[in-house]
Amino acid sequence: MSNSTENSTSGAASITKKSTSSSLQNDLLLHLNTHNELNTWSYANEHNIDHQLVIGTFRSIQSMGDIIRMEQKTSRSIAPTDEGKILIVNGSYEYNLFQAVPVDKGIEQPELMVSVNFT
Repeated sequence: MSNSTENSTSGAASITKKSTSSSLQNDLLLHLNTHNELNTWSYANEHNIDHQLVIGTFRSIQSMGDIIRMEQKTSRSIAPTDEGKILIVNGSYEYNLFQAVPVDKGIEQPELMVSVNFT
Protein backbone atom coordinates (compact mmCIF):
# COMPACT_ATOMS: atom_id res chain seq x y z
CA MET A 1 0.00 0.00 0.00
CA SER A 2 1.44 3.35 -0.97
CA ASN A 3 1.05 6.31 1.37
CA SER A 4 1.26 9.67 -0.29
CA THR A 5 2.51 12.41 1.97
CA GLU A 6 2.70 16.14 1.74
CA ASN A 7 5.81 17.74 3.16
CA SER A 8 6.08 21.40 3.99
CA THR A 9 9.30 22.84 5.30
CA SER A 10 9.69 25.99 7.31
CA GLY A 11 13.31 26.64 8.30
CA ALA A 12 14.68 23.42 9.83
CA ALA A 13 11.29 21.94 10.80
CA SER A 14 9.53 19.39 8.61
CA ILE A 15 5.81 18.57 8.91
CA THR A 16 4.25 15.48 7.33
CA LYS A 17 0.48 15.19 6.86
CA LYS A 18 -1.24 11.83 6.50
CA SER A 19 -3.04 11.47 3.19
CA THR A 20 -6.84 11.42 3.40
CA SER A 21 -6.76 8.72 0.73
CA SER A 22 -4.88 6.36 3.06
CA SER A 23 -7.30 7.14 5.88
CA LEU A 24 -10.24 6.55 3.55
CA GLN A 25 -8.73 3.22 2.45
CA ASN A 26 -8.61 2.10 6.07
CA ASP A 27 -12.17 3.29 6.74
CA LEU A 28 -13.53 1.51 3.66
CA LEU A 29 -11.71 -1.74 4.47
CA LEU A 30 -12.93 -1.62 8.09
CA HIS A 31 -16.48 -1.08 6.85
CA LEU A 32 -16.17 -4.03 4.46
CA ASN A 33 -14.74 -6.18 7.23
CA THR A 34 -17.92 -5.75 9.28
CA HIS A 35 -20.56 -5.38 6.55
CA ASN A 36 -19.21 -7.53 3.65
CA GLU A 37 -20.76 -5.12 1.12
CA LEU A 38 -20.74 -1.40 0.48
CA ASN A 39 -22.74 0.91 -1.78
CA THR A 40 -20.27 3.66 -2.69
CA TRP A 41 -22.97 6.24 -3.41
CA SER A 42 -24.67 5.73 -0.04
CA TYR A 43 -21.34 5.64 1.79
CA ALA A 44 -20.19 8.88 0.16
CA ASN A 45 -23.45 10.64 1.03
CA GLU A 46 -23.52 9.34 4.63
CA HIS A 47 -19.93 10.44 5.26
CA ASN A 48 -20.12 13.67 3.23
CA ILE A 49 -17.32 12.54 0.91
CA ASP A 50 -17.06 13.09 -2.84
CA HIS A 51 -18.33 9.93 -4.56
CA GLN A 52 -15.49 9.99 -7.10
CA LEU A 53 -12.97 9.96 -4.23
CA VAL A 54 -14.61 6.81 -2.82
CA ILE A 55 -14.57 5.16 -6.27
CA GLY A 56 -10.95 6.16 -6.83
CA THR A 57 -9.95 4.78 -3.45
CA PHE A 58 -11.69 1.48 -4.17
CA ARG A 59 -9.95 1.24 -7.53
CA SER A 60 -6.64 1.88 -5.80
CA ILE A 61 -7.37 -0.95 -3.33
CA GLN A 62 -8.46 -3.19 -6.21
CA SER A 63 -5.19 -2.55 -8.07
CA MET A 64 -3.22 -4.02 -5.14
CA GLY A 65 -4.40 -7.51 -5.90
CA ASP A 66 -7.07 -9.88 -4.65
CA ILE A 67 -8.26 -7.76 -1.71
CA ILE A 68 -11.74 -6.75 -2.82
CA ARG A 69 -14.17 -7.58 -5.61
CA MET A 70 -16.05 -4.70 -7.18
CA GLU A 71 -19.29 -4.90 -9.11
CA GLN A 72 -20.64 -1.85 -10.89
CA LYS A 73 -24.34 -1.14 -10.50
CA THR A 74 -26.10 1.82 -12.03
CA SER A 75 -29.16 3.46 -10.57
CA ARG A 76 -31.24 6.48 -11.44
CA SER A 77 -33.28 8.68 -9.22
CA ILE A 78 -35.81 11.31 -10.12
CA ALA A 79 -36.64 14.21 -7.84
CA PRO A 80 -38.69 17.36 -8.34
CA THR A 81 -36.98 20.69 -8.90
CA ASP A 82 -37.58 23.58 -6.51
CA GLU A 83 -40.37 24.79 -8.81
CA GLY A 84 -41.78 21.27 -8.92
CA LYS A 85 -41.91 21.15 -5.12
CA ILE A 86 -43.90 24.40 -5.09
CA LEU A 87 -46.32 23.00 -7.67
CA ILE A 88 -46.77 19.82 -5.62
CA VAL A 89 -47.74 21.87 -2.57
CA ASN A 90 -49.78 24.63 -4.27
CA GLY A 91 -51.05 22.99 -7.46
CA SER A 92 -50.24 23.91 -11.06
CA TYR A 93 -50.48 27.45 -12.41
CA GLU A 94 -53.43 26.41 -14.56
CA TYR A 95 -55.23 24.86 -11.58
CA ASN A 96 -54.79 28.01 -9.49
CA LEU A 97 -55.94 30.19 -12.37
CA PHE A 98 -59.04 28.03 -12.86
CA GLN A 99 -59.78 28.09 -9.12
CA ALA A 100 -59.60 31.93 -9.11
CA VAL A 101 -62.50 32.24 -11.59
CA PRO A 102 -65.80 32.70 -9.73
CA VAL A 103 -68.24 29.95 -10.73
CA ASP A 104 -71.38 32.06 -10.80
CA LYS A 105 -70.29 35.22 -12.64
CA GLY A 106 -66.86 34.90 -14.27
CA ILE A 107 -64.13 37.54 -14.03
CA GLU A 108 -62.37 40.08 -16.27
CA GLN A 109 -58.85 39.04 -17.33
CA PRO A 110 -57.00 42.02 -15.77
CA GLU A 111 -58.78 41.40 -12.46
CA LEU A 112 -57.99 37.67 -12.70
CA MET A 113 -54.29 38.32 -13.30
CA VAL A 114 -54.14 40.53 -10.20
CA SER A 115 -55.97 37.97 -8.04
CA VAL A 116 -53.66 35.06 -8.87
CA ASN A 117 -50.22 35.09 -7.24
CA PHE A 118 -47.69 32.73 -8.88
CA THR A 119 -44.77 33.25 -6.48
